[in-house]
Amino acid sequence: MSEQLLFNEAEVTEPGDFTAIGEAARDDIASVVGGAIGAPSQWARVTITQPSASTLNVQPGELFAGDVLYSSTTPILVNLMANLSLVLGDTKWVALLLRGTTETRQESRLVETDADTGETSAQMLPKRQVQGLTIVVQDGVGSPTPIKPVVPAAECCIAFVLLSSTGIETIEPGLAWRMVTLYELTGRVIQLEADMDAMRQRTAVLETTVANIQGRLGDIPRPELMIQLQRDAAAVRKQLDLPDEARAYWYDPGLLKDDWDTAHAAWLARVAEGLRMPWAQIVDSQLALLTPADPLLKIVDTLALPKYTEVARIAVEGADGTRDISQQVHTEITAVQKTLSGTSIIYGPTQNYCENAREWAFLKTLHPGETFSVNGKEYILDGLQKDGTIAWVGGMDASAYNASPWYAGHRFYSIRQVQYEAWSETYWDYITKEVGVNGSIYGQTLLNAQPCIVTSIELNFSRVGSDGAVHLMLCSCDETGAPDFSSVLAVSEIAAADLVVGWNRFAFTPTLLDAGRRYAWYTVTVGNHALVTVANNKFAQGSLFWATDGAWAQGDPVNDFAFRLNVAKFASTRTQIAFQPLGCPDGMTQIQLLYAGWAPAGTSLIWEVKPVDGDWIPIQMGDATGFAGLPALAQLRATFVGTTDLAPALRLDSTARAATMRPQSVMQAMSKPQAFGFSTSSIMLVTVVDAFDAALHTAVNRLWVAGAFVEADSTTVEVDIDKPSRRKITSMFELAAPVTEASAAPKLTTSSVVSTPFVQNTMMIGI
Repeated sequence: MSEQLLFNEAEVTEPGDFTAIGEAARDDIASVVGGAIGAPSQWARVTITQPSASTLNVQPGELFAGDVLYSSTTPILVNLMANLSLVLGDTKWVALLLRGTTETRQESRLVETDADTGETSAQMLPKRQVQGLTIVVQDGVGSPTPIKPVVPAAECCIAFVLLSSTGIETIEPGLAWRMVTLYELTGRVIQLEADMDAMRQRTAVLETTVANIQGRLGDIPRPELMIQLQRDAAAVRKQLDLPDEARAYWYDPGLLKDDWDTAHAAWLARVAEGLRMPWAQIVDSQLALLTPADPLLKIVDTLALPKYTEVARIAVEGADGTRDISQQVHTEITAVQKTLSGTSIIYGPTQNYCENAREWAFLKTLHPGETFSVNGKEYILDGLQKDGTIAWVGGMDASAYNASPWYAGHRFYSIRQVQYEAWSETYWDYITKEVGVNGSIYGQTLLNAQPCIVTSIELNFSRVGSDGAVHLMLCSCDETGAPDFSSVLAVSEIAAADLVVGWNRFAFTPTLLDAGRRYAWYTVTVGNHALVTVANNKFAQGSLFWATDGAWAQGDPVNDFAFRLNVAKFASTRTQIAFQPLGCPDGMTQIQLLYAGWAPAGTSLIWEVKPVDGDWIPIQMGDATGFAGLPALAQLRATFVGTTDLAPALRLDSTARAATMRPQSVMQAMSKPQAFGFSTSSIMLVTVVDAFDAALHTAVNRLWVAGAFVEADSTTVEVDIDKPSRRKITSMFELAAPVTEASAAPKLTTSSVVSTPFVQNTMMIGI
């Protein structure tokens, strides 16, 4: 309150009147301190000096505490000797707390003791009430790395002091508790007003800019759309095989190793139609019979077929004339003999169908699939299956599926958790054998009306020379019906000393001939031999021919050679054969069979496995739960199902392999550094993970930048509506410094190796 004490002339004053003068002055100060300043606990004009190593002098100042003003007029000595650190090498912080005190001080005054005489005496009386200051030391904790003590909310700290075992090291003022003067506030307000003026001008410009942006928002595509376009452009770039150069986006379907750094120290994965768990153990062995001389099989040149006898399918009989087969100019010919196509069967719960296999289409010169090298021979997985249905497209017929342009490049079918991959052609050019022969070329074309397995060809010799072996080749014909000397399917040879006048049998490895196709046999010899012919076009389904240059054939429209085409006649339509068991010491989750052979339409080669303490499971059609217990041993058998005229076959040579595998529980991939073409600190990594089970698996997106892994700042996971086991994982990375390149490093884990996820495809975008 504001109060003035008034005195009148000749008024007798009382002692309380003088006390009220001081109270009024103090009340006015309290009104200003509490009402205008209102500081809860702050100091002003306090300075600190250090007279010695362990003492401080706190110079006079003020403490504003609510509506009370405390002040000091003399320095306050603070001795910190008792607070020094007791451990050599340790230090600690202490806080100097400023507190207010109220003290009544007495002074000596003359007091009248006798009113009549006016006698006085000296007495000590309360004379001053002082609101002063005192210092309290709040101790901290000693440590090699000390922290400052926490000051209570109601206290005022004027300084923090760092103490060692020898004395005061550092003094830091408690600026957070300092009273700011009006002069300082005025300076700050002036600066803020200037900043506000500039901010108003900028805000006006921003309002105009935002209004313009608002009008153009409809023209700006959504970020999701741009990401989709980048993904499609990256996939198209892969298929078109565009030249490599820096791009802000990178996409890889996990089909080839080209973009993956398999030599990196952190690489722990395999590229197999997606990024998959590496093998913890793999046992490779030759596919062999349990009984080497099984009486139910007939093996010719390592080609195994069910037991059969030989019968004539085509017989051109007669003796209307003869034809010398060495009268033409001798030609040196290199016959290219084709080999049987291969088959790969993969079985196990860890093998899952990968839809990105259709992206093999950009490999225009190769068949889709992974390349295997076995004993120097290469097998390229293909999948043009003629029989059966495709489960994932609603049971569509396999032939119609493979003929449809919608599924070009995706040429294998998967039934449950089994992959069956095969070549559509019985004989193929990827593995060839060149046979060099010298002599005259004579032969006969023929039409094969129905499929058969040819075992030999018999020729009727009218004359046999003293020397000159006869080479017989069985080859395909081209679209015009002319023999194709570069497409030899079988080769046979009889030495001159073994030839006889009459019928001679040229035996060769059983060879499958497709129905409705034209084939040819021809002889190459330098010997003075002659074959019997028939006249008047007795064999209307072919023509006698000869070649003078080893490439172009001249036909005879009237005459044909006498010959017999012998084929296999099988004793049984179903033959079951036991093979050597498959083993994996620490347990298997997957097997793979790789062999050459054929299975004509209407026949099948059924493989079955029997894990330890399990039942027989057909590989092509059975589920893979039989391997869930990680069996260490499994029996293997094959069932040849056919007719009396046709049967499946397989070649039991060193290239017929059986492998058992078990994956590891962690996959860590590492791409090669991908250049963005500019500097960026924001990177997006998108991986599509298939066969994902949230209860068993984890999937993490990471980057490898500047020699270290970088974790994502944020990640979102989307579940595929059409396939709940598939996840799209999108991660954003905000780097500390801009980079021009980065490597994708996705990581997968599983708590059970019988259930493994895999990365279907990966995309990285520099933003």
